[in-house]
Formats: sequence, C-alpha cells, structure tokens
Amino acid sequence: MADSKVINSQQRLQKILIRELKKKDPDYELTPQRLRRMAVKSGEITLEIHCRDSPEKAESTTCPVCGSKMQSMKNKTLYDWEVVVGHRCTLCGYWTGSKKRIPVRYVFRLK
Repeated sequence: MADSKVINSQQRLQKILIRELKKKDPDYELTPQRLRRMAVKSGEITLEIHCRDSPEKAESTTCPVCGSKMQSMKNKTLYDWEVVVGHRCTLCGYWTGSKKRIPVRYVFRLK
C-alpha cells in the first residue's frame, strides 16, 4: 500500500498481501472477508464500495462488507410515524435502502 497508495481491486490487494505473508509463513492464507475486515478496522485504509442494485428486498442486518451489525436508518412521516428507510454499517459505511445493494468492487486507499 505504501508504494501505490490506491489499489482498485480486492483481488489485487489480496495477492500482494499473500505474497508478502507467505515469505514469513508458507501456510498462510487470507480470505477476502478477512482482508476487508482488517482493512476497515485498521483505521489506516479508506474503503470505497461500489455496488449494483438488486431487485430483491433488503432484509439483512449484517453488513456484507465487514460482517458487523448494521444500524437502521429511520425517517418520520407526516403523521409522525417512524419508518425504516434503509440500513447503514457504522464501521465501513456500506448502506442499503429498500432495495438490496450488492457490493461488486472495492477500492482501498491509504489515508
């Protein structure tokens, strides 16, 4: 990350990290989910998430990017009722509305 500052692909970052980690331990493996979680929790990397819309209704309360619990986004109607309009992850910033958003590309930026 120090060399390029921006890596436009999760797969590319994973290959770079595995190459470096295998120098220390040849048996080391790194899943894409763990890679994203470590990047988000490190605080040194900004994660930009590109998504596509799905025709399915969004029902999950677990973040598909980092696995943490998502928080409901609420809005008030004219009749003063609270309505859930979507969910947001407090850790990585992923959000979804009434339609499901599916992450398709991740851009990792060094802060």
